[in-house]
Amino acid sequence: MLSRWKSQILIFLFILASYIESSWTFATFDHSKGNSRQRRAIVSVPETYDLNDFPPDEAPKAVHISVLIFTVDGIKEIAEEISIEMNLRLVWRDERLIDWVASLQNTTTPANNYILVHPSVKDKIWVPDVYFDHLKRIDQPAVLAKPTSLRMYGDCSFRYSARVTIAVSCPMDFHYYPADTQRCDFDLKSYGHTEDKLKLIWRENYGANFAYPVDLQNYYVGLDNQKQFVAKTLSGRTYSGLRYTIILTRKLSYHMLQTFLPSIVLVVVSWLSFLISLDAVPARAAVVMTCLLTLISMFSSVRQSTPNVSYVKAMDIWMVVCVFFVFSTLLEFTVALKIRAKKLKPKVQTKNLLIIEDSEIGKTKLEGGPSFGKNIPPGQPSPSDSRSKNEEIVQKLEFISSIGIPALFLLFNIIFWPWLIIGSQYNSHIDDTTRIDTEKVELFTNNNNNKFD
Repeated sequence: MLSRWKSQILIFLFILASYIESSWTFATFDHSKGNSRQRRAIVSVPETYDLNDFPPDEAPKAVHISVLIFTVDGIKEIAEEISIEMNLRLVWRDERLIDWVASLQNTTTPANNYILVHPSVKDKIWVPDVYFDHLKRIDQPAVLAKPTSLRMYGDCSFRYSARVTIAVSCPMDFHYYPADTQRCDFDLKSYGHTEDKLKLIWRENYGANFAYPVDLQNYYVGLDNQKQFVAKTLSGRTYSGLRYTIILTRKLSYHMLQTFLPSIVLVVVSWLSFLISLDAVPARAAVVMTCLLTLISMFSSVRQSTPNVSYVKAMDIWMVVCVFFVFSTLLEFTVALKIRAKKLKPKVQTKNLLIIEDSEIGKTKLEGGPSFGKNIPPGQPSPSDSRSKNEEIVQKLEFISSIGIPALFLLFNIIFWPWLIIGSQYNSHIDDTTRIDTEKVELFTNNNNNKFD
C-alpha cells in the first residue's frame, strides 16, 4: 500500500515538473504608453518549424550587432592576452514565426512592442552561428541568474542581449617598447553560413563603443571600429565578419621614473670619477664599479617584467648603451693607469751596468763603481723624462675622455628619443586613444530604437 502511494506521488511530481519546464513568464511592454503587464503562457513552437532550417525570408540574412564595452582589463603581455567586459546584442528576423509571435502577444501591436521571454527559448528557435575568433575563454558575471535576455518583437524580430567577459589572444609587437602601441582585434564571424546566406552588420553602422571613457594606469585606451570584412578560407569560401580593435598605448611616465631617469643619473655619476685623481685608485674604481653593477641589476629586473622575444626592443638598446658608457669610463681609467705605469725603454743599454741619475750634478755613475762624470748621451731619455711624457699622455686622455664620453652620450640621446617617439608614432596613437566619441555613447544609451537599448 505504501509503495503504491510512493509511485503515485512520483508520477505526480514528474507531471508537475514537465508542466513547469514548458511554461514561461512573458512581459508585454507598450513603450508608447509607458506601462506593462505580465502574464503566463506556454511556449510551443509550430510543429512545422525546424530550427535547423535556415530562414528563407531574405538572402543574405542580416544580423545586426552592437557592442558596448564597459571595462578593459586582464592585459597579460607575457601571455599576449586581453579581456574586456561588454554587452553583446544581436538582432535578426525569422518570419516563419510571425503567426506564433502574434498569438503570444494576443493582439496587433506596433513593431516596437516586445515580449520578454526566458533566454532558454533560444534553444527552440533558429539563431545565427556567430562566434569570436581567437577566443580563449568567455565568462558571465552572475548572482542568481546569468545576465541574458531574449525579446520577441511584433515584426518577428528577435533580440538577444548578454553581459559577457571575454578573453582573446592578442599578438603584440614590442619593437618600440616601452613606447609601444598594441592593437587587439576582436573578430565576430559566422561559422557555418557563407557570405551569400548570412551577413553581419553593425547596428546603424556605429560599430562598437565604450559605455564611458576607460582609463588604465599603464595604458591609454582607444577603440577603432572597422566595417564589415570577409574571411576567406583555403577552400575559397567567404564568410561575413565584423571587427573592432582595442588600441593600447603604453604610458611612458612609469618607465621614465623607474628606468630612464635612474639610468641617466647612474651614467652621469660614473663620469664624476674623472674628478678623482688617478692616485686614488680604490675610490675611483669603487664609483665606476658601483654604477656598473647597479645598472646591470636594474636592467635585469626590467627584463623580468617584459616578454621574452627574439628581436631587439628599444629598451634593450637603451640598456646596452648605458652599460657601454659606464664600462667605457672604467676602461678609460684602466688604460690611464697602464700608461702611467709604463716606462720608455732607452735606445742604448749598458751591459751589466745600472745608470743612476745624480740630480745635483746632472751626471751618471755606475752602481757599485766610481763616478765617471759623464753626461747622458743625447737621444737617450732619462726616467724623469719618461714619467713626464707618460703624465702628459694620461692628462690628454683624461681630458678627451671627460668631454668625449658625455658628448657621445648626449648625441645618442638626441638620436634615440626622436627615433623612439617618431618611429613608434607615439603622439598620433595617444590622440587616437584619448578621443572618445560622446555622441555615439549617447546614441547607445539614449536611443529611441529600443531593439538595442
